[in-house]
Amino acid sequence: MLHKLNKIVYVENYENDYVYAHPSLIDDLDEILGESGKETDFGKQFRKKIIFLENLKKNCIQQKSFERLSKHGYLYSLRVMDVHNIRILFAFFALQGREIVVLLYAFPEKSKSTKNNPKSYSYAIEKAKERIEELKSVYNDLQLITS
Repeated sequence: MLHKLNKIVYVENYENDYVYAHPSLIDDLDEILGESGKETDFGKQFRKKIIFLENLKKNCIQQKSFERLSKHGYLYSLRVMDVHNIRILFAFFALQGREIVVLLYAFPEKSKSTKNNPKSYSYAIEKAKERIEELKSVYNDLQLITS
């Protein structure tokens, strides 16, 4: 059961009031990075991307590492290039009168797109949608920003 949005804590704490993480995101990243020894390298790149996202907001898609998913316009992707080719799906929300971003699901994009393959965009999009619904059930005033 989802209890609350998390601050960004992967590798090191990152304090801000704009970018939050679904509670399962840390598990996603731990599963991907595991014992790879790449956590520090990932953490440095990840922190830079979060700073871009915090500063540029929806204009983040002007950076190569970000994209708006064309078939699911309310979902965005953050790319962290390393040996794992990690993608993090996120969305913009309104909560208590202000805009926030929630990082929803992380996956290593490596395979052809099928809904049953956890390393594909199709699977990731379905997981992100599930997590959006979880968040809406916990935060009654949470509104997905679709434009």
